Amino acid sequence: MNKCKLSKAISSLNIKEIKLLLESGQCSLNGDGYERFSPLIECITSEVSRRRYGFDGKAARGFTHDEVDARKCEILEVLLRNGAKINAPFVSDHSNFVLRGETAVMLAARRGYLRCLRLLVESGADLTVVSRFKNTALIFSVEAEQVECVKYLAEHTPASMLNHRGQHGMTALMCATFFSGENRLLCMQHLIKSGVDVNATDADGKTALAIAVANGNTEAMTLLLQEKALVNSVSNDGLTVLSLALENATFSFATYKSVVGVVNKLFQYGADPTLSRRHRDFLHVAVMYVDNAMVKTLVKNAFPHWIVSGIET
Repeated sequence: MNKCKLSKAISSLNIKEIKLLLESGQCSLNGDGYERFSPLIECITSEVSRRRYGFDGKAARGFTHDEVDARKCEILEVLLRNGAKINAPFVSDHSNFVLRGETAVMLAARRGYLRCLRLLVESGADLTVVSRFKNTALIFSVEAEQVECVKYLAEHTPASMLNHRGQHGMTALMCATFFSGENRLLCMQHLIKSGVDVNATDADGKTALAIAVANGNTEAMTLLLQEKALVNSVSNDGLTVLSLALENATFSFATYKSVVGVVNKLFQYGADPTLSRRHRDFLHVAVMYVDNAMVKTLVKNAFPHWIVSGIET
């Protein structure tokens, strides 16, 4: 089988050569590519030299991401018409461990090839399939901050998989809250609009709100509070959202003032400072994890007066 020629034609996005090779009957479409990639996966993962070479081997200017997406989509159509298995996972005995178990639709979602993604889904790609690390195409798109792919997948992923726990027990929404940034916030908005459970918990019993607060993601925190996220959730090890704000103050927030702002916001949405963390209430956690200046600032600006009655400030 002339797999080397087919692989080369796919990696250079040479549609004419691909068609000729397939018509010759010399090439297999399912698992005979480099490292046993299926040609669909090889098409998605191939890297085109956009500076030196154009499509079909012609010298050309640089190609945009959208142009590459469009050409890859054309090739996928050809491969699918010729019987390529749409849900075939990447398999390798010895290399590229990270990609094991990922399907073409997962890779398209992660790389932001929206045209390819749509074609694969419309052609029957299974969005309930998970990778070796239990991630879905939706989770991959969120992790890569591919906003348009997230929007599309949030609308097309079966409802039963919107809250699927992937690697580390995190849902797509939790992955979106882990880091701050405009793209992450847009991903969150698309997920929430699709009906994800904002109060789902990870393997440690933490909600998306708890994760956002723990990582100093105040924009995500505000959005989740507006979407009725539970402000008084308690993790498996007894951590409240308020406690997480203080325990992570030293590395998640730039200043004491920002921590006070977070605590004030949580109080505005009904956070209960009397919930204990291993028999220690919020004030005791504050004393344990921050210095006196922080405690005084919190007492003066955040704590309800009745909580700190009798404490010298």
